[in-house]
Amino acid sequence: MDSILYTSTSNIEDYTKQHKNILGVSSFWFLFVGLCGIKNNSSYIKFCGFYIIICGILSLIFWYNPVLNSINHWLDKYIATIYFIQFFIINIYYNNRYLDLHKTCFLLVSIVIFFIISDKFLQKNDLHNAFWSHIIFRYICYVGLLIAFVQQLSINFIVVFTVIYFIHIFYLLLLDNIEYEMELFKLLIFI
Repeated sequence: MDSILYTSTSNIEDYTKQHKNILGVSSFWFLFVGLCGIKNNSSYIKFCGFYIIICGILSLIFWYNPVLNSINHWLDKYIATIYFIQFFIINIYYNNRYLDLHKTCFLLVSIVIFFIISDKFLQKNDLHNAFWSHIIFRYICYVGLLIAFVQQLSINFIVVFTVIYFIHIFYLLLLDNIEYEMELFKLLIFI
């Protein structure tokens, strides 16, 4: 999920191997969020859930071996962008049926801000801050989708999801060598 706007993302290949692998493995969380969408009663949200699963798979594939301007980069970037644009348009068109106007505006602004911040850090070759900005950008996307997809979502669910998500990121940072496939397998077993 690497584009909200057209940005240069000229230095994504400069991320450390560890950061690339973490961005790849953390794409798995889109599959979890997508499964939550599939369980929704609304046929539109079920469709969104399937779409997010596709976005997650494309992101997993891209970050496995990220090559700027490759077909995988293009698919990851633009399929996700199209999803978020259509979701916000449909939500507003249907009088904020899936997210109220305040949450919609807050999430949209937050997503755009953190994506732009991440890209600015990339342009300055500040890869550490670019990585963390991108992790936060993704987290906001995940939580926004959970709010829209999960009926009767409790604050406890969001807190637990948040804790597990960031523990997972910090766990991956502690590893000297991330075995991409093994970490995906562990997540699959965990979830």
